Amino acid sequence: MPTDGERSGFVVKHIDADFLGMVRLGEMIEVRTEVTKERTASIELLQTIYKEKQMIFSMNVLLVFVREGRPKAIPHALKNFFSAMKSPNS
Repeated sequence: MPTDGERSGFVVKHIDADFLGMVRLGEMIEVRTEVTKERTASIELLQTIYKEKQMIFSMNVLLVFVREGRPKAIPHALKNFFSAMKSPNS
């Protein structure tokens, strides 16, 4: 992922997670991540985890970009990075 210096980055503002099943160490899982919303200084992601085509975990996470401890506009290089994960419905 592109960076914007050591004094900036994403912080997690909110997480809503549902544990729907279990997995054991060594079992194969599939992790899917998509961008559901983009704003000037934040991005919302949906992350789901599947085991054998059954969803076992779902999480909505709100990430806020900060620089020097304050919310700031997400740099274009980072927006482009996340655009590759954007949901076609958003």
